[in-house]
Amino acid sequence: MTFLVSVTRKRDCLVVAVLFILCGCFLLVLRFYGLTIPCPWPPDEIVYTQPAENLANGKGMGAPVCDDLLPGIAKRAYLQVPVYFLAVSLWGRTFGFELGALRAFNQCLGVLGLILLFVLARRWGLQPAWALLAVHWTALDIAYQLNSNIARMDALCLIFTLAMLLTFTEGWERSDNRWFLLAGLLGALAILTHLLAVPVVGLLALLLLMQHRWKGLTLFGLPILIGLVLWVSYGAQDWSSFIAQLRATFQRKAERTALQFFAHALMLGGLGNIFALCPSNMPPWISVFGATALMVKRGVFSLQRWKWLALFIAYLTAALNAEMWYLGWFTPFGYLLTVAFLFSLIRLQPMRRTQRVLAVLIALWTMFQSLQVARCLLAVPPLQRTYQQFYAQLERQLPPEGMVVLFCAPDPYFHLRQTRPDLRLYELLPLRMQKTALQRLMDHADAFVFVVWGWAIERDITHFPKHQVQWRTYPMPTAVATYRVAIGIRQGKARRR
Repeated sequence: MTFLVSVTRKRDCLVVAVLFILCGCFLLVLRFYGLTIPCPWPPDEIVYTQPAENLANGKGMGAPVCDDLLPGIAKRAYLQVPVYFLAVSLWGRTFGFELGALRAFNQCLGVLGLILLFVLARRWGLQPAWALLAVHWTALDIAYQLNSNIARMDALCLIFTLAMLLTFTEGWERSDNRWFLLAGLLGALAILTHLLAVPVVGLLALLLLMQHRWKGLTLFGLPILIGLVLWVSYGAQDWSSFIAQLRATFQRKAERTALQFFAHALMLGGLGNIFALCPSNMPPWISVFGATALMVKRGVFSLQRWKWLALFIAYLTAALNAEMWYLGWFTPFGYLLTVAFLFSLIRLQPMRRTQRVLAVLIALWTMFQSLQVARCLLAVPPLQRTYQQFYAQLERQLPPEGMVVLFCAPDPYFHLRQTRPDLRLYELLPLRMQKTALQRLMDHADAFVFVVWGWAIERDITHFPKHQVQWRTYPMPTAVATYRVAIGIRQGKARRR
């Protein structure tokens, strides 16, 4: 008996050691990326971090960098729910608000996400080796790496969602209503970090309703209701701006054709290359859901129906929103489902031949993932040199004490804020902006730095100012393609020597 306990302890220590090795390697990859990412990322990091910085300095939660491009955004940033602003405000007070420090916050969240994925996989009945495989594949996923290295709220929303599923499982399987209260609190935090969590939270509430667990439903829904009331109360301070900013956010998602909607539902934008911007090692998730749906129907899937349904709702939420950062948000759920599918196959066909075939498939997929990650890592050093040359060029070309409008990838805002404090910097949004405010900004600006890419082509900023503005474009490489950035200087404005 003592021998068995000793073996079990050694095995547990080995599992924990492998988990921390995976997390450590993942963190090293993120640190190697640093301030460089292998694709042009929409320049919205400052939009989501400046409200946190202002809050830490006692100046409210506005984004003056956006001027009045959305109603009231300079005073109150309502375009996103506020928990991320609060979290980054606390982080920034200790570590600062420079880009490296802000991305370090999401890097820590990425590691925490891997740990929570392992714990959830074990709680849902997967053996340690399979749970570690889910963590391994998630850590190698490029979309997840990007999400964990960008100062946005998606990673924090994922943390709260994973923790909510874990605590909800405890309450569901133990019939202990206290866990539902904790799950509701985490669900409220997830929703107030990003509305992406609403469908999954709504599904869990519906499950409790269908099972007539009235006390559990009350405890689960109470924190969510309180959180939403607090959020709406905050919005009521400037109701017209609150509605206008949220409308602008949802309006962008509504501007899609039926074909685009269908492609997004299948998550086709992440196959091959992520929206033609970055190498992708994401599997066709819809095929995994199709195969597991057959297993669920036959009653041979290792996960309960409600768990499969929760993962499917998460898939639909990420797919239909169709942004590259939502692909990374879904990645842990997708690999949890994939590993559960493989685990179910082994239980159905426990022959050695099946095990060997699956072992080969697992090895091949891991090799493919690793090769794609290697492409990204190899692109980092030349990208770093290109970024440095580009930033140095901006420092020289931008006029002294000038007003500069930015919408560029890489976003030079954080760099120019340090090296050119004389400049007045404004950032455009990848949303439908107020035309009068946009025109006023364009008319008064002394210089412009824009990306010439899909976001600009589809938005109002394609009408680059041409009157008395001299434009020059420069190539900007990624790991798989080359796009262009444009620098415009209004004539008569002296450049810095």
